[in-house]
Amino acid sequence: MSPSCTWARSWNSPTATPSTTPPPTPTPRASCRRSPSSTPTPSGAGDASCSRAISPARRRSRPAAASTPGARSPPISAAARSPPSSRWDPATPRRATTPSGPASASSRWRRPPRAETDRGTGERAGAPGPGAVQLPHPLGRRRRGRGDPGGRPRCRRRHPRAPPGPASGDARRCGRRPGGRRRPAPALRVRPRRHRAGVPPAASTPRLGRHRRPRTPAPGWGAGGAPGLGSTHRARRPARGARRAPTPPGPGRGGGTGARRLRRRARSRRPSDRSLPASPGRLASRSVRHRVQVSAADDPRAHRVAEAAHQIGVTSLEACRLWRVYHLDGDLSAADVERVGREVLADPVVDEWRVGVPEEPPAGVTVVEVALRPGVTDTEARQLERACAELGLAGVRAVTARRYELAGSLTDTDVERLVARVLANDTIERHAVGVLDPEFTSDDRTPPVEIVPLAGLDDAGLAELSRRRLLSLDVAEMRTIADHFAREGRPPTDAELETFAQTWSEHCVHKTFRARIQLEVAGPDGTVRERREIDGLLALLRSVTDELAPAWLRSAFVDNAGIVAFDDTTDVAIKVETHNHPSALEPFGGANTGVGGVVRDVIGVSARPVACTDVLCFGPPDLADEALPDGVLHPRRIRDGVVAGIGDYGNKLGLPTVAGAVVYDPGYVANPLVFCGAVGVLPTGSHPTEPAVGDLVVAIGGRTGRDGIHGATFSSAGMDATTHVEAGAAVQIGDPLTEKACIEVVERARDAGLYHAITDCGAGGFSSAVGEMAAELGAEVDLTDVPLKYPGLAPWEIWLSEAQERMVLAVPPDRLDELAELCERWGVEWTRLGRITGERRLVVRHAGRTVVDVPTEVLHEGLPRRRLEARWRAPAPDPGGWTRGVDDPAALVLELLAHPDVASKADIVHTYDHEVRGTRVVGPLAGVALDGPSDAAVLRLGGPAGSRRGLVLSVGLCPRVGRLDPRLMAWHAVDEAVRNLVAVGGDPDRVALLDNFCWGDPTVPDRLGGLVLAVEGCAEAARHHRMPFISGKDSLHNEFEGTPIPGTLLISALGIVPDVERALTAEPAPGDDLWLVGRGSDALGGSLAAAVRGWDATAVPPPDPDALARYRVVHRLVTEGAVSALHDCSDGGLAVAVAEMAICARRGITIALPDATDPVTALVNEAPGRLVLAAAPAARERIAAALPDAVRIGTVAVEDRPDARVVFTGTGGEATIAVDLDAAVAAFTGGSV
Repeated sequence: MSPSCTWARSWNSPTATPSTTPPPTPTPRASCRRSPSSTPTPSGAGDASCSRAISPARRRSRPAAASTPGARSPPISAAARSPPSSRWDPATPRRATTPSGPASASSRWRRPPRAETDRGTGERAGAPGPGAVQLPHPLGRRRRGRGDPGGRPRCRRRHPRAPPGPASGDARRCGRRPGGRRRPAPALRVRPRRHRAGVPPAASTPRLGRHRRPRTPAPGWGAGGAPGLGSTHRARRPARGARRAPTPPGPGRGGGTGARRLRRRARSRRPSDRSLPASPGRLASRSVRHRVQVSAADDPRAHRVAEAAHQIGVTSLEACRLWRVYHLDGDLSAADVERVGREVLADPVVDEWRVGVPEEPPAGVTVVEVALRPGVTDTEARQLERACAELGLAGVRAVTARRYELAGSLTDTDVERLVARVLANDTIERHAVGVLDPEFTSDDRTPPVEIVPLAGLDDAGLAELSRRRLLSLDVAEMRTIADHFAREGRPPTDAELETFAQTWSEHCVHKTFRARIQLEVAGPDGTVRERREIDGLLALLRSVTDELAPAWLRSAFVDNAGIVAFDDTTDVAIKVETHNHPSALEPFGGANTGVGGVVRDVIGVSARPVACTDVLCFGPPDLADEALPDGVLHPRRIRDGVVAGIGDYGNKLGLPTVAGAVVYDPGYVANPLVFCGAVGVLPTGSHPTEPAVGDLVVAIGGRTGRDGIHGATFSSAGMDATTHVEAGAAVQIGDPLTEKACIEVVERARDAGLYHAITDCGAGGFSSAVGEMAAELGAEVDLTDVPLKYPGLAPWEIWLSEAQERMVLAVPPDRLDELAELCERWGVEWTRLGRITGERRLVVRHAGRTVVDVPTEVLHEGLPRRRLEARWRAPAPDPGGWTRGVDDPAALVLELLAHPDVASKADIVHTYDHEVRGTRVVGPLAGVALDGPSDAAVLRLGGPAGSRRGLVLSVGLCPRVGRLDPRLMAWHAVDEAVRNLVAVGGDPDRVALLDNFCWGDPTVPDRLGGLVLAVEGCAEAARHHRMPFISGKDSLHNEFEGTPIPGTLLISALGIVPDVERALTAEPAPGDDLWLVGRGSDALGGSLAAAVRGWDATAVPPPDPDALARYRVVHRLVTEGAVSALHDCSDGGLAVAVAEMAICARRGITIALPDATDPVTALVNEAPGRLVLAAAPAARERIAAALPDAVRIGTVAVEDRPDARVVFTGTGGEATIAVDLDAAVAAFTGGSV
């Protein structure tokens, strides 16, 4: 973009108009004085003839007259100039410096000697000095300025200091040498290795706002933008070999004011302040607001808006143009804003950008602008502030927005519908038709500590207090708290009450799983068949692990994640979490922080994350608008937001999302389920877990804000139509780049032994992290110096905030400096919160006042144990005979393939990067066209030289069965996870399990009855398969206005593949035999076919007691190389399994159905324990001998024929079902063949 293409307008200046004339050309002068005849420039833009804009600090230090338009600085006498010794000499290298002084010979801050340049051509006359390298800029582009051959050379002459003022110590410089001769442009210098959070040294970081290359613009919308919306400028990249236009001057370049300010911050107590914007309390008194908006000519997000509009019935929308809007608040000149737009915000390949407020839109175009509400974390704005600081523009604040230009004959009703259903989420966003004014958080007042009287409140009063303050505590728990403070002789503070609420929340302490439960089981007619008492569901699950206790188990149920051995030197950590309620309110942010939270769980056991998983449950994507409850987002919008949020966080962390599942059911319309998993690796025995008295409590990572407050208690209650208003603060916003930096810091701190214990700030924030770390010893904490995202937080909000990307470590005092240096190196902010005391009290202070003072024993052991009632009533008997009315079985097979539970998830999978890190052996897609399903993921983790050992991850999920029999649902889920693992080559004797229960309100007996049966079935299945549980999570109260979700159990399996070269997919080889391993069933209860056809089948296939033995034999055959492909029979039964193998191979398959009374039932039943095995004909005798109950059912076609079919024949040889392969591919992939 040329200098003449500037739209410069401050927020409070007249409407922007495009500049049609080029800027004044500087006239060469013999001295560096400002010529009286030089052309005036706009206010704040600096002198157009000067090679360097005056920095904000210098402008403030100059006389007032000099800052007005057209004003000139006073002449500078020769006597007042710097002595000759301070002038720049190209033959003398500049003194290498560090943030604290001269560098040693080995300092990484040393600059090499500069090379001369040819003044006529601007080319270097000599090579850079020894060691000179060009380091990648933290923003993804090289900085311009001193040392850039394309920029202007700088004068090193120093002028007399300005009159005393706020920045009187700064000196002004010009760009000329005495006599009018320009100084040679120096060679590239070695810059200090300064990084943004999350960017490792010498690594490139993507620019903000990168898009794909443009496709064909939407009709009526050219590259110049919407018609009539003013001049639009495209950020252009210079032609190859051409010199860049001179960079507009800006403050803080080289060794100027901005760089010195950053170095001063680097010497402060929190080292990473050097790369962060100044806090609001340090902002300059002069502040001008600027607006920059950027758009790609063919942004795919704009196309999705148009598609979504038609889906909700707004067919009058013809096209949409999306602009990303950035508001900057600070002492910035027009040249500064131009520089930020060009170097940070705009992509030179696809983006167009403007500065200033756009003109009124033309007729037929409606403008809607959307921005985050004040207090909601604006991650993109924070990164922009950090980028400005890196450019030397300190003290800049930023907020972002989105601008939608909607073309078409839209009515007010259409616009309101679009805003509510597509464009904005009122939970965290505000909007306006037209231009939306920015709102900067600027309240410096700290709310006072509140005293909450409890004395004298009866049960009704305590219950009302709990409801009003969103504590989610029952009357017995509130009475226990009141009795404690009565003994203390004082009422609690708001911080103390909130601390008890989060510590005793269902989310944190799992009080339902610890409760004593009285269970009653009844038959279909209501007759009670059984009564018994369960002494804790958690104890039931742990008993399996305690009984098995395999030698490769390192840690289970006692830390943030489970840990098992991978080999002799490496351990593997795994955790799966849920983020259901937040994802229902704000799908992108909820899923985004779900990934961030589970990754922190893995970091919290000193492991380096290497992969992610995701399992998602949504309402039907084609749900009619009339069927959507009030206050609920449409399932399509929830799905799109959740998928985008998971991809955004994992991709930015550089973690592959390698395994998962997606389930659609009407029961998830108002309450989706989002399961996020993470896997990490760590050296064996490297995770410290014992804090010591005297250790310092140190927080590292992100700043603290109001996001996520009451998240723990919010997730411990149901939802209704008002939840998005009452609990909007529980929504969290993620910052993956900060978490990426924390990963690097923690890994290096672990290897250096810099901490005695570590945990993450999840639910409950500091109160949970510090409280749990100091549960045995006690701690003192001071919140006064906690870095805040914005001012005005009350002490209890700082203490309870669930702001993301924060870790808490117990650090020995003599290792603090090493940790600080490590944080400085990676740009991670750190704060000393307090110390471990050994006094068994948790004491928290703020600004000299004690806000929390409670005994740790009461906090962690004082929760009264619940006693709950549970009931379960069995469904009515199954009459059977459901498949007699199936006239066209081939149509049923295609219907099953097209069901969203079965159909290809490639559109979701491709949202994630599952290839990053290069560890993938078997990924989420398989087949010759990479559009077929995989049963599990296999990763190569490295290890000793020559090791072929791999890690396998699989999942099992059967919510349809749970409606009929929760106990059998658990069996089916465990078996599905195990057979998926075996299907890719996993060893069934080296499997660890994780359980995640999502259920309704456990205080309702029928909900709790199903949960109890599911836990019992889970423990029975794990004990039968001899597989221990190493971690788990329960998410209860998943209800909307009293209607629960289907009881859902996710089983995740972690195992070992002895040889990754033997890992398998579902793609058979041409000519292979197909074998059916396992037995079928006549029961269709819980099957996909029953759901698709509406059969009221209630009988569920029973577990197969011989499944594990068969899995062991199959695994031995795999390791011997006798098997070429494996696929499990699950949703859709044998019909879908065989059809998916044909899709993977793109070959026809002929199958002879096994003996059955009904061929359709034989095809679609979903009995557990079954696999379809492919092997070469030469292995027939070997497989038949190893698996005597296996049946050879068919063959794979040798030739690739255009008329290939999947044919299922009956026992007599007649063609029962014939499905065209192209039709099967089209049904499975949604139309693509």
